[in-house]
Order: sequence, then C-alpha cells, then structure tokens
Amino acid sequence: SAFPREKDADGNVKKSGVEVQKPGGGTIVQAPADVIRDYTASSASFRALANGESSDEGAKMKREAMDKLLEKMAAGHTAPRVTYRYMAYDDTAQCPYGAAQGNAIRVGDLVTDPNFVSTSAGKQFIQGKEATALKPAQVNMVIYGSSGVPIATKEGSYSNAAQMQPQKSRDTRLLGESAGKVRGAGQAEVLYPRNTVFKVLAIEKKEEGGRVIYKVALSEVKDAKAGGPAKNAYTGA
Repeated sequence: SAFPREKDADGNVKKSGVEVQKPGGGTIVQAPADVIRDYTASSASFRALANGESSDEGAKMKREAMDKLLEKMAAGHTAPRVTYRYMAYDDTAQCPYGAAQGNAIRVGDLVTDPNFVSTSAGKQFIQGKEATALKPAQVNMVIYGSSGVPIATKEGSYSNAAQMQPQKSRDTRLLGESAGKVRGAGQAEVLYPRNTVFKVLAIEKKEEGGRVIYKVALSEVKDAKAGGPAKNAYTGA
C-alpha cells in the first residue's frame, strides 16, 4: 500500500489518516480515502484558492489535508519516476512555451504551480487527450521527479486497472464526474505537492491539423534557490 502504517508505543498499528484544523475550531482526523475524494471533488475550488480568487475556509481545510497526506505518502520514497501531463490553450497566443516575447518559457527556465500538479503514470491517457481535445495549442509534458505520489490506490477509491485503456478511461471519467463521483481510474494519477519547482529541459514544436503541439521535458528541482525565481507553468508569468 502507498499509505504508511504508523505504530504506537505498544507496537499497535495506528488508524491511518491526517489531522487538520476545522474552520470553526478544533481538529478532525480524515481517512486517506476521504482526503483523496475531497481533492478530486474540489479541484476547481483548489485552483480558485491558488489563483487568489477564493478564500473559502472549507476548501482550505481540504487542501491542508491533501498537503499532509502527500507528505506522509512521500516519506521514504526518493526514487525518481517518469510521469506525463497535458495542458491546452484556446488561443495559441496564450501559450508561453516557445513564445518569442511576453511571458515566454524557454529551455533552462524554472516553472512551478501554486496548485497541486496532477500528472499521469500512463502515457496513453495523455495521448488520448491530445487526440480528442483538439485545442489550438497543446502542451504535452514528460516530467522526471521524485516528489510525485501515486494516488490511484484502492484506499483512495482509485484503481490502475484501466490505465492502458485511454478510451475506456475517458468514458468512465466523464460519467463519474457527471454523477459527482471520483474520477475514473485510467489517469493513474501521480500528484505533486503545491509549488513544486521544475526545470525546463527541452521544448519541441510541431504543427498538425491547424494545431500547435509542444513536447516539453521537465525535471524536478529540489533546490529552487539556485536557479532564481520560477515562472507560472501555465501562464509563464
């Protein structure tokens, strides 16, 4: 299991979970499955918090729980892994990767996200997004890092069984979201903590069917101070 099994002084396994402050005062211990379910259902509110568009106390509590859970799950795991991330833009002028001016992101730059960084262990999921989204500008990322945590676990109501079946996973994901349930398993999600910093190793551009597609390679940077300030990975600001 990806969830650590802590023991008390008598050697008994403690109940797994994270303790967070409630908005009205006091604390609550949340089970890992509940924390991940809240993250999945609250992704829009987490993004609003990150962008400074919200100060909702309930969303802050759920975000704090996810912060603590990722820290617990990542403890002792230092081996790097390769994951994938997809981003899309409705206007090519909005995409900072390879831009000639403005908030451009170039090779050697440091980038970050004030929100959690969702990636996929299954490359096929990203390929499926690229084939069906058909946005004017798309960015397909290959990410090398060790801080990402697989949250596709049985405890979190996720499963990786369908991760190599992108079409099936998309259908499941859409149906699940429309019913207010957790996302489908096909994404095989690996989640990075908020404000993780990455270095841009490579940017390749291709034009296809009226679209511009960027292939971007990123590597996690543990000591971000050495490379100067990081840019917003989506906007380039």
